[in-house]
Amino acid sequence: MLDSFLTLGVIASLALSGLLIYALIAGFFAGDLKAPAPQAQEPQPGSKVNEVPPLLDRILSEFYSLFPQKPAKPRATVSMPPLRGVPFQSPAEARSRSETERPDGPRERRWPAEAAPSGKGEQPPTPKFEPSPAAQPEPSPAAKPEQPPTPKFEPLPVSNVESPPPRQVVRPRPAAPDPAEAECIRKLDPLIATLESKSAGSGAKREARQAMADLLAGLSNGSRVRLYDFIANDEVRRHVLKTTAFQPEDLVRIFESAQDHVMQAAVLDRIAQTRGMPVEMLFDLMRRAVDPATQERLYDFIASRDPAYLEEGLLLEAFHCARSPGMRVRCALRLLAKPQAVPLEALVQVLEATLNSDMAAPCFGAIVERDPRFFSVERLSSFLKAPASAALRARALQHLTEFHGKGLSDCPADKLAAMVENLAEDLSVRCLALSRLGKSKDPGAIGFMGRIASESRETALVRSAALALGDFGTPEACKVLLDLFASREPGRVAAAAEGLARTTSEAALDRLCAVLASDEARSASERLVRVVASIERNRKAAGMELRAKKTLLDLLSRNLTGSVGGDAASALGDLGVVEALPLLLKALESPDESLRTKAVTALGRLGVRDADVIRRLKQEWQEGPSFEVRRAAEAALKALQTGH
Repeated sequence: MLDSFLTLGVIASLALSGLLIYALIAGFFAGDLKAPAPQAQEPQPGSKVNEVPPLLDRILSEFYSLFPQKPAKPRATVSMPPLRGVPFQSPAEARSRSETERPDGPRERRWPAEAAPSGKGEQPPTPKFEPSPAAQPEPSPAAKPEQPPTPKFEPLPVSNVESPPPRQVVRPRPAAPDPAEAECIRKLDPLIATLESKSAGSGAKREARQAMADLLAGLSNGSRVRLYDFIANDEVRRHVLKTTAFQPEDLVRIFESAQDHVMQAAVLDRIAQTRGMPVEMLFDLMRRAVDPATQERLYDFIASRDPAYLEEGLLLEAFHCARSPGMRVRCALRLLAKPQAVPLEALVQVLEATLNSDMAAPCFGAIVERDPRFFSVERLSSFLKAPASAALRARALQHLTEFHGKGLSDCPADKLAAMVENLAEDLSVRCLALSRLGKSKDPGAIGFMGRIASESRETALVRSAALALGDFGTPEACKVLLDLFASREPGRVAAAAEGLARTTSEAALDRLCAVLASDEARSASERLVRVVASIERNRKAAGMELRAKKTLLDLLSRNLTGSVGGDAASALGDLGVVEALPLLLKALESPDESLRTKAVTALGRLGVRDADVIRRLKQEWQEGPSFEVRRAAEAALKALQTGH
């Protein structure tokens, strides 16, 4: 096998060598037959003598000639659209025109010192300032004093190319510049030509910018304001805006005449530095702005300069004229920040404008919180359909169910279970169906909710199922919650503890107390203390015996610093455990301010009017380490005096 490969390699190399030798011989003979013998000539000075190419280059050129390449296809030319106001010209017309004419500069709009000579061809139809016709014969300096020429603006001729209508901007006609300003315009022309030239280097443009800055710096502020209308270069205009203080009316006019976002941004930078700009002008510009980013920036100017200006009606108008979702959300959030001060009709308008957004549900909540009967059953039923957002549909369904007794109130348990298992249904609606299933008290639903709590991967569904089992409160439901509490998943353990906090189960209480007494679930001890305290409060309200007093006392004695001891002190104070009085007084000496605050509050809730307790509370009120401790001591003393 190896011999065959070697043989093939030798044959291939011999063939390639023969091909190269053939190409070399054919090239030499072809050159001898076609080309005549060169005659000896003396080389001219400055000319190069033809050198014989090296042998390797000759061989390679002959070899490449054996494999001719296809000629490249000509690139398709794309015609550029004509500029607005400039008639269309073909390339041939432009070349012929450039050969016959020699314009005196690349700037077409300038302030000339003399009239154009009569020998020139017709100038391009661009706006330019020309001297008055009466000044055609040049007067001598002695006969007539030198006067600045009067500017006359020639409008653009109507082009045969259709273009979109320009913005209708009412601009006052600029006054004629004085001789110093006219001279500055003449000096700016070559600098602007350098800035606009594509062949100029970066160094030349840098020098032109510096010269332009020095030239403008020598003018007064009023001269730069008047000079702005005679400058057509955007870079020079931006420099003038950056270094000149304009009146608010001039800034409004310049902003409306800006044709692109870059110039509008430059005007906004100047507006940001103009403190005397009336807020009414800014609001009018914001209302008429087309660019969403520009509109949001103007909104920020108004909100930062006069926060009280955007109230009620104007804020609602800004919401309706907003052209970006971000600005609408900001206006809606500001309206919802003080919903009591906003009329309900305005909130309804915001709700109708944001039905399919995340702002619909908070707006609906603000309305029903002020007036739960504002929406009728028919109107709430319309929110259950598209294009309302999922969160709004869930809030409307919840309000319809819990307040009006409709919606899911009369829905049977099997239909609620089917709604929970429907993956196409919105998650908030499925959670609401689980909540209604827990309030139905149907014993057959315990196993279904236990399966959802132990198998579902949706945290919201697991929590809703655990809370629904807690609403059942039966031993079977508590057993399911305890099994869920024994799992190793933190999310399910937290949901089970939250569900157990709604029950009065002795088995749940004993299980949680056993966990707190041991080192098991040390990281979850704070939450477990709150759960035990909640179960004990439920048992106390039901007139049942308290079973966790010893556990809470042990926790307080072992944790005189940290949040666990504080939660235990709060629970003992709420439950009225008088045996905790010595431990609470000892907790007042703890360096932990949070524990001292909760211990002071617990002493007030115990209601023990002992002289030592009152003395310690007065001491904490006068010499407490923080304002929270002193305020809690004052509230505890008032509670002991009034007996509440």
